[in-house]
Amino acid sequence: MRFLLSAVLAGGVIGTAGAANYDSRLYVSPGVSYVAADAGRGVNNGEAFSVTVGMPVADNRNYELDLGWAELDSTKLINLNANMISFFDPKLPMLFSVLSAGVLSVDSALGDNYFSPNVAAGLGAMIPAWMGKLRIEGLLRADLHFNGAAGLGGKRAFIEPIVRLGYSIPLGAQRTLQANDSTAVDVIRPAGQDNDGDGVNDNTDLCPGTPLGTVVDATGCAVQGAGAIAPSKQDCRSPALDEAVDQFGCAVDRAVILNGVNFDFDSDLLTDQAKKVLDDVATVLQGMAGAKAEIAGHTSDEGNEHYNIDLSQRRADAVRSYLLAAGVPAKQLVAKGYGGNAPLAANDSIRNRKQNRRVEVKIIK
Repeated sequence: MRFLLSAVLAGGVIGTAGAANYDSRLYVSPGVSYVAADAGRGVNNGEAFSVTVGMPVADNRNYELDLGWAELDSTKLINLNANMISFFDPKLPMLFSVLSAGVLSVDSALGDNYFSPNVAAGLGAMIPAWMGKLRIEGLLRADLHFNGAAGLGGKRAFIEPIVRLGYSIPLGAQRTLQANDSTAVDVIRPAGQDNDGDGVNDNTDLCPGTPLGTVVDATGCAVQGAGAIAPSKQDCRSPALDEAVDQFGCAVDRAVILNGVNFDFDSDLLTDQAKKVLDDVATVLQGMAGAKAEIAGHTSDEGNEHYNIDLSQRRADAVRSYLLAAGVPAKQLVAKGYGGNAPLAANDSIRNRKQNRRVEVKIIK
């Protein structure tokens, strides 16, 4: 039966982000803005352009240096600002606030040319897209020139709304991130725990419950060779028809990746293709009376760990809910989200990250 399950489901995908701590790489963000010019400037609204270089300093904060320029009719503006980006909630890593301060150079045919301090504040969102993040911001800028002869004259500050669209591109290869133990409670098995004492941590052990003394491979499953101790009768689960077995004739508990179980971007809603795959899964599990299966959600190492553990849990729950609706008994199914803490491959390429975004089914009883 397990052989049949593997044949129906072999392969693997699901997806978006995941992982530990935060991505500390520098990034560059080219952008284009629309400036609603203050009436006191005496110019029409228009476009502006910018290049921003940023550096994350925590999982909820980035610092940036921002260079921008615009030509609004006869007025040329160049600004150099320092920005602080603060994300509101680890579970909503896309939403942030912006505080900005710097200097502004204005060359105008209307009134005096001047340098002035400027400050800005606003809200924005960063949306993962392709190799980086799409960036949308709404700002309110105060040009504090204190020059009564600037522009059309009579105003000592210009207040201007700005809407900016940009794209953040990370620079260099991402380092290997460490899991934050404080976020793992109730969702993943703690790294380092080894309940069956076979020397392979539970979070990577594909054969939990190996009898004490059994020689195992790197995945925690029994291997051929001298010194291997055959399990006692009570420890050995008899295989079903066509089910994979170890050298002692006992059923082998290995995870099966669900090929084609995908989700819409940043969503836990199942696609139509995923539902077709899960219909086959439900049929197989209904034929394994008495078996208990774990539905495990996994992500790659992109993004915020808190959010992706939560996302992987919601996706695992979505798969479990669909299987329940398809007739699989509730007592046969549990769901766990592992975030990016159990990768199949190093997160060093698009292909490997895609491989790590997956949902698995593992028979645990």
